[in-house]
Amino acid sequence: MSNSLWIEEKDRQGTAYFELQKGKYDGTFWKKDSLLIHCDDFDRTGIGRVLRETSDFDYYGITEIDREIWERFLGKADEYSDDPEFPYLAEGMCMLVKWAEDCLENEGAFTIIGI
Repeated sequence: MSNSLWIEEKDRQGTAYFELQKGKYDGTFWKKDSLLIHCDDFDRTGIGRVLRETSDFDYYGITEIDREIWERFLGKADEYSDDPEFPYLAEGMCMLVKWAEDCLENEGAFTIIGI
């Protein structure tokens, strides 16, 4: 895993990324203030698995995350934190947590746009 696990739109190369947008989805893609993660990194971290276990996560579609879902997600991610099956989960969560908390506080939700 690299230090650039999560990137900004300006650093995107290609379209094999999950896009996390602030607030509710408004029909646009690749916003300048979105947080992106390549699908390979997303899968390696285990974030997708945790999302599937705690929400109606759609790998190829649109998933809105509100405070209730986020709290379930954090609880499940914490359960997996020492699991050898998820060696990169902590790294994946590092930047995501601050970004998501800011979104939830200021926007009330964030949206994950699948690949």
